[in-house]
Amino acid sequence: MSKHGQWSEDCLKTAVAAVKDGSSVRSAAAASGIPRKTLADYVKRGTVTKRSPGPPTTFSARDEDELVARIIRLQRVGFPLSSADRDKMTEEARQKRREDDREYRRMRKLKNIDKSIKELSCRE
Repeated sequence: MSKHGQWSEDCLKTAVAAVKDGSSVRSAAAASGIPRKTLADYVKRGTVTKRSPGPPTTFSARDEDELVARIIRLQRVGFPLSSADRDKMTEEARQKRREDDREYRRMRKLKNIDKSIKELSCRE
């Protein structure tokens, strides 16, 4: 079994604080059980939030749960999905999310423009 990421965020905070207080990265890593290079990276970045390994997720946990529930619901009523169907459904959900994100950014941009116009009119 891999020991990858088997340390807690509290251990990370304690180890980073120890390094900032003058302890060496090597001794803080040994005391906390965090790999030396990993601890050095967190100290260099200045963050103490443990990151999840791998690339960022495409869907939020809520979106993924909804997609899984939809697939299970289809299976229960007699429509099991092939891997191609599942991939197509996932891609459609991903595309919808991209469109929603674009719409959100567009609306935010319009809101900022409207705010700028109001600020300009107040100055006059």
